[in-house]
Amino acid sequence: MSAARRRLRITPPVLLTIVAGTFLLYLGLPNVGLVWRSAQADVGVPGTFTATERSCIEHPGHSACGWRGTFRPATDAPERTGVALYGSGPGLRPGARTEARDTGRRSLVYPPGGTREWIPTAALIAVGVGLLGWGVRRGLPARRAGHPVHDETTVREHR
Repeated sequence: MSAARRRLRITPPVLLTIVAGTFLLYLGLPNVGLVWRSAQADVGVPGTFTATERSCIEHPGHSACGWRGTFRPATDAPERTGVALYGSGPGLRPGARTEARDTGRRSLVYPPGGTREWIPTAALIAVGVGLLGWGVRRGLPARRAGHPVHDETTVREHR
């Protein structure tokens, strides 16, 4: 076993923490651009969303509803069907129209006021960075300025 390998302290909890932090970053980082654009009210292609179908998801003590429909851009871009409007679309009913913005998501458009969708993504990334940082710090050998790292083997050799 090499000296560098003997010095590492990768225990199962440390390894699990590093894996969990990496996984959270894997989930959060690809969405940064998308949620940043959705948070800004003036980014994206403006247009009109026409509600066609309301769908609800119910969990014990909680329900969330949203609208699917058609997005017609104000530009010459083609109309998109089967898209969802982010949020509950208060006051909408089948056939009703509201302003919306296309920020680049394949099946989702946003209300013109922007969203706070970035908050859970930022929390996911912050927790991932924290876990990864903690795991790496715990797994690497402790170093003091001007002193080499000694593990149990090197200490025995000097006695």
